[in-house]
Amino acid sequence: MEAAKKKKRRIVLVCVLIAGFCLVGAGIFYVSAQPSSASVETITLEPTSLKKTVSANGTVESTVVENVSNSSGDPVWEILTPVGTNVSRGDVLATLYNKDTDLWTNVTATVDGTVTNVATQNGTPASGVLFTIQNSGSLRVRSKIKQNDLSSIGTGMNTSIEADGTNGAVYSGTVLSVAPTAAGSVTSQTGTTRTDSSSTPEYEMLVSITSPVDGLKIGMKTKLSVDSETKDNVLAVPIDTITTGTDGQKAVMAADEKDGVYTVREIPITVGMVTDSMAEISSPDLTAGMNVVKDPSSVSSGQTVTLQVQS
Repeated sequence: MEAAKKKKRRIVLVCVLIAGFCLVGAGIFYVSAQPSSASVETITLEPTSLKKTVSANGTVESTVVENVSNSSGDPVWEILTPVGTNVSRGDVLATLYNKDTDLWTNVTATVDGTVTNVATQNGTPASGVLFTIQNSGSLRVRSKIKQNDLSSIGTGMNTSIEADGTNGAVYSGTVLSVAPTAAGSVTSQTGTTRTDSSSTPEYEMLVSITSPVDGLKIGMKTKLSVDSETKDNVLAVPIDTITTGTDGQKAVMAADEKDGVYTVREIPITVGMVTDSMAEISSPDLTAGMNVVKDPSSVSSGQTVTLQVQS
């Protein structure tokens, strides 16, 4: 009787152990059958403003450039205003003296400004342009844009201007004009325009400076950034977050949350305006506040993920 009880207990114990092993095995199979969970970095989709810009280099110049000339042939007796002298209209720039006639002549400034060039010297006969005067308080930027950027530039577009030596100041400007023909183009008498085919055509652009010009000097080299297109209140993502979906259409991978669990969902999108780093996207399935996976190649639709804490 006692032996039968022991045998029965052993049988029960074996059954319990077998059942335990079955449960563990089922658990392992269940876990292995679930989509793998990865830790992913995301961005939060929010309305923003996009700005497409065209970059160019330029040179600061005055809007007023006046050449003061004298072709009398009388020798220059004395230059009174070297380069850099600020002058007012009527100021004497130099005196001429003709010994044969004993005649003294004053060469005077015709505008207010700064003497930026002296094209003569004492004792030299006056024979053309003697001085150049520019208004250093009324400046603009002369630049050139490439043919590929021509269709993106128009008059009135806002422009940011930067130059070395101005303590990082950013000046505001507006596109005044774009030349209708390429720089260096030559028009023949028959009306045919020819451009040097050995170089990429560039078109001259003038930019007014609409902010105070403190710190800018005539002749400074500048960097321009022209706002060729702006869109406000659009949904946009870094270009690298866009992938090609299963149907061949552009898509983003969203991490949807339900009951604390994040699951990846592929969302087909339409791409709009594109800048150097960002792209406008649209879709009926996109909503502000949505989590978009930064590296779409690291996940697949239906995969369970955890979100990395955004710093």
